[in-house]
Amino acid sequence: MLATMLGRGLRARSSVLAAAVAAVRPAPAAAVWGAASWHGHRKLHASRGAWRQDLNDVLANNKEWVRKQKEADPEFFERLGAGQAPKYLWIGCSDSRVPANTIMGLEPGQVFVHRNIANLVVASDMNIMSVLQFAVEVLKVEHIIVCGHYDCGGVKTALTQTDMGLIENWLRNIRDVHRIHKDELDALKTLEEKQHRLVELSVFEQCLNLFKTGIVQKRRLATSKDPEHEFAKPRIHGVVFSPSEGILKKLPIDFRSYINEYRGIYDLYDIGDNGAKDTKTD
Repeated sequence: MLATMLGRGLRARSSVLAAAVAAVRPAPAAAVWGAASWHGHRKLHASRGAWRQDLNDVLANNKEWVRKQKEADPEFFERLGAGQAPKYLWIGCSDSRVPANTIMGLEPGQVFVHRNIANLVVASDMNIMSVLQFAVEVLKVEHIIVCGHYDCGGVKTALTQTDMGLIENWLRNIRDVHRIHKDELDALKTLEEKQHRLVELSVFEQCLNLFKTGIVQKRRLATSKDPEHEFAKPRIHGVVFSPSEGILKKLPIDFRSYINEYRGIYDLYDIGDNGAKDTKTD
C-alpha cells in the first residue's frame, strides 16, 4: 500500500516537473516570432552581415588610400598630423554629392567644413555658430564660402505645402527666403526655374546672415585696421554647385551695397574711418 502511494507521488511530481521544464524551454523561433516576423528577423541578421561587409569595404578602401598617399607623398601624414591651418571655411549642404575638398580640389587640412541640410546659417543654431567662432577666431580663416547646390531636396520641399515633421522647423528658414523674394520667384514660369533661383537666393541670404554676426564683424574690423591686410577678412563668397556638371558657380552679389544699406541696423561695432576698407567684401 505504502509502495503504491509513493509510486503515485513520484509520478505526479515527475509530471509537474516535466510541465515546468516545458514552460521555460525556449519555443521554436518561428513559433515565437510568427512565420512572417521570423523571416524578417533572419533578413535583419543577414542585413547586419551586409553592414559589416560594407564597413570592411570602407576599412579596406582606407588602407588602400593610405598606401597610395604614402606612395605619392611620403610626408603627407606627417604634415597632416602636425595640425591644421585652413584658409577656407566651407558651409555646405549635407547632400552626399557635394564633398567640399573634392570639388574644390583641395587636400585634407586645407578647408574647414560645416555641413547641414540646405547649407543654412541660423543664428540660433549653436552648431554652426560654434564652427564659425572657431574658424574665425582660432583658425583665422581668410575666406568663408557658402555653397548651395541645384537639385537640393531642402529647397524643393520648401516650395511645397508639405509638413515634414521635425525638419520643418529647419526648412522654415528657406520658406522665409521665399517670402522675402516672393515677387521675383512668382514671376518665374517653371517650377525648376523657381527651385534653381531659390537655391541662389538662399545662398545670398545665408551670406548676409554671416555678415550680421558679431564673430565676423569683430574679425573684419580688426583686419581692416591692419595694414598687412588689403581687404577686411574673412571675405565671404556665395557659390552654387551643379551636380550634373560638377561646376562651382560664383554668384554675382554686390555685398557692399547691402552692407552699407543695413549697416545702421546690424552693425555691432563702430567702424569709424575704417568703413571704406571694411566694405571691400570681394
